[in-house]
Amino acid sequence: MKSQELDDFLLKLEKELKTGVLSLLVLHVIHSSPEPVHGYRIIQLIKESSDECGLDLKEGTIYAICRALQSHGFVENQIVDSDKGPPKKVFKITPDGRRALRAGLSKWKSLVHAVDTVLAKAGDGHDL
Repeated sequence: MKSQELDDFLLKLEKELKTGVLSLLVLHVIHSSPEPVHGYRIIQLIKESSDECGLDLKEGTIYAICRALQSHGFVENQIVDSDKGPPKKVFKITPDGRRALRAGLSKWKSLVHAVDTVLAKAGDGHDL
């Protein structure tokens, strides 16, 4: 396999793995925040919580995820005045969002368990 093919495969794999997980993380961060939270703060909280381990997020990505969550009725937004600069859009979780988060976390735990089980049965990878 050529180096470029491997790089392309890994980029695609990383994108696929992050796609659904980021929505779950954003919903969790909004839920965990004691007050409505804006996009840049969501990015900061995810980075702080992940110990900078490869979750490189952009504001555009976060706002797209928040819009999708809002379209499902999982979060609400409001515009609040800011001490510094223009007003900010902040997000808070809805009751449906809390139910979606509980269900999503359950699905995530089941998926992680299933993947761990398959990998464990397939061996420890020392022969790679």
